[in-house]
Amino acid sequence: ESISYRSSSSRQVLFVVRGLSKNLMGLPAITALNLATRVDGVCDYSQSIQEKFPSVFQGLGTFGDPYEIKLKDGAKPWAIHTARRVPLPLRDKVAEELRRMESYGVISR
Repeated sequence: ESISYRSSSSRQVLFVVRGLSKNLMGLPAITALNLATRVDGVCDYSQSIQEKFPSVFQGLGTFGDPYEIKLKDGAKPWAIHTARRVPLPLRDKVAEELRRMESYGVISR
């Protein structure tokens, strides 16, 4: 079948699944229609932002006392989708940042 979105079109194999509540589209179709792009790197704009807003970037911000999130009685946490995987090219940087944050006490295991 031919599918199109805005100015892009592509021929893709489509599957119709009875009872499926959401449409699914594979990576080849998503890429062909320019619906999403891959991120292979991260730009570091922190220096220019820190220079522009220096008062915000002094020390480590904290709440002081432990912060308590209050939920309604009977509330149950849920998510629409699972956690995202970290792309392979970014794993070392993410691991380094997590270790840094842990050393500052921002996060803990």
